[in-house]
Amino acid sequence: MPKVLEIRRKFHLEDRTTIIPIPDVTACIPEVYTAIKQVMTNKDSWLFHKKLDHPESWNYLYNYVTGIKSFWVQDAIQRGLAEGMIAWIDFGYDHGGEEFPYAEDFDFLWKYDFEPSIHLFLAKEMDDTPIFKVVQTMDTYIRGGIITAPATLWKQFWKDSYEAMLSLASCGLADDDQTITLMAYRKHPENFKLHMTTYWGEALRN
Repeated sequence: MPKVLEIRRKFHLEDRTTIIPIPDVTACIPEVYTAIKQVMTNKDSWLFHKKLDHPESWNYLYNYVTGIKSFWVQDAIQRGLAEGMIAWIDFGYDHGGEEFPYAEDFDFLWKYDFEPSIHLFLAKEMDDTPIFKVVQTMDTYIRGGIITAPATLWKQFWKDSYEAMLSLASCGLADDDQTITLMAYRKHPENFKLHMTTYWGEALRN
């Protein structure tokens, strides 16, 4: 916790920072964690994936943590810490400077007049490929590093993501947030606005 505050203070953002310690992240949504772990400790589940070395193929904690992104946002809303149009941006966004090699590239106010929908940034056009095939081929439709939505839709987004993770697990499968978000989109496409992008950093340049 002190390290996070130290980093935020370096950028003069300590007054806009609220830190909520999480002693055990697996205890936040234990039924989801248990379901994903049970699936992914089955060798057949691991071998089902095309790229066996990728974390979404074998790392159940990775799939759990990435899958519950919307939980944290709706939790912040319920705590009164966020309102209006809210963006989730991955802590590891930009993967070490591949898209934004200079620190000053982030020195701007990201302000866009988003309509009141859940905004997803795509790597591939949506289609009707069955989810089991998406899990197997590991195709990426959604760039999950950035998602924006109004406070009124984050709770529904979390509900759909929660149900998607458990539904997938009941079929003996598990995957990271990109597939979970795809399932949430397919359940309620009317809640979403899609933006095709050509590279990971493009969402912040719009």
